[in-house]
Amino acid sequence: MNREKQKKEQKTFEYIENPEQIEGFDKIPVPEDLDQRVRAGIEEGKKRRKKIAFRKTAKVGMGMAAAVALASVLCISNPSFAAKMPLIGHIFEQVENNTSVKGDFSQVAETLTQSTENTADQKADKTVKNADSKNGNTGIDDDSEVPADGAYTKTSNGITVTLSEVYYNKNAMYIAMSLYSEEPFPEDIKIKDHVKDYILDFDQAAISGENTFSFMPDEKTFLFNYMEGKFVDDHTFAGMLRVDLSSLETEPTDTFTCHMALDSIRFDNVNFTVADEKIYEGNWDFDLNVKLDTKDTQTVEVNEVNDDGVGLEKVVKTRYELRVYPKDKSETDGKYYFAEVFDANGERMDYAGDITDCRQTYGYDTSKVNIYLCDEDEYMNELKGYYFSEDYEEKKKTKTYEEYIAEHAVYHKEITFDK
Repeated sequence: MNREKQKKEQKTFEYIENPEQIEGFDKIPVPEDLDQRVRAGIEEGKKRRKKIAFRKTAKVGMGMAAAVALASVLCISNPSFAAKMPLIGHIFEQVENNTSVKGDFSQVAETLTQSTENTADQKADKTVKNADSKNGNTGIDDDSEVPADGAYTKTSNGITVTLSEVYYNKNAMYIAMSLYSEEPFPEDIKIKDHVKDYILDFDQAAISGENTFSFMPDEKTFLFNYMEGKFVDDHTFAGMLRVDLSSLETEPTDTFTCHMALDSIRFDNVNFTVADEKIYEGNWDFDLNVKLDTKDTQTVEVNEVNDDGVGLEKVVKTRYELRVYPKDKSETDGKYYFAEVFDANGERMDYAGDITDCRQTYGYDTSKVNIYLCDEDEYMNELKGYYFSEDYEEKKKTKTYEEYIAEHAVYHKEITFDK
């Protein structure tokens, strides 16, 4: 994983949570202080260790969004080459390399189909012209195929939400989605298009609502997650939503149903202020039949602590993520620890999304990983700066980041996985 890319993403949270530092869209400062993003992840780790079953998402300044809609033909690859293909059923192909959790989702995902009575309708002449296409404003022939409401397509208040493809494992549900608006999306919510040197590879929409799982039917789990993707045209936003399963109070069964009730969609504005957010409210309800992919999941039970009461409960590796479960006395002594994880080649593994206890596995050699737990305050005030410093490339010639972390860690464990 590219260190400069990690460095940029580390800066994201503070960069957006301090809009007063932005003097102009073409002159956006990137503060050197990384604390806000990292602290956001640490706070999430604390909550998860206490088994609170909802996912705190750090404020990356995009807004609340629920899911999405529909469809279209999409210009891909070279901007000068309008190679079109249907969007629904192919969203992962378009976004899987430009999200905070990367992977070959398109190779393993299940494509969802609508109910029988609606499927035929969708394959018939259910195509409408985007308003801007009719007026010639998009620069391309921008037809959008708008499915009728069905099992995985719901319309409310002018917003059509379509669940396109899904992949499930022990850590999370990954849902490729499309959001279609009858009215064109405002230009000023298209952050990547209008903010120079924007440091993320994707636009975002925050989705809120609640989930009900069949293995814990009496509890509703709060849903607030970011959908990461791109604007396909003036009416369509497509991307991936990650719904965490690793922090639920009850461990998921291998098969279960999930009732997903979405009620709000929020996009941030180029001003990065709450007052300028674009909010869509409605009711989009879906029922998912979930079957977890367990063949690529390995769990290593550790269950050990050192003399200071710090250690690991277990480590769970799936196809795309590695989840660390620390053990400590935080409930009694209030001390927390930050996990740094390195692959078999000594590469620091980047976060999977915005949670520090979850690391990406795609693109890393995870036959062996080294996990180090560091005092949170020391990590925030000193240790992280070694890796993200401007002169790290020179410093690592004498001491790598892993060697530096190893000198300061209060606990270390090497974990070996089957390839």
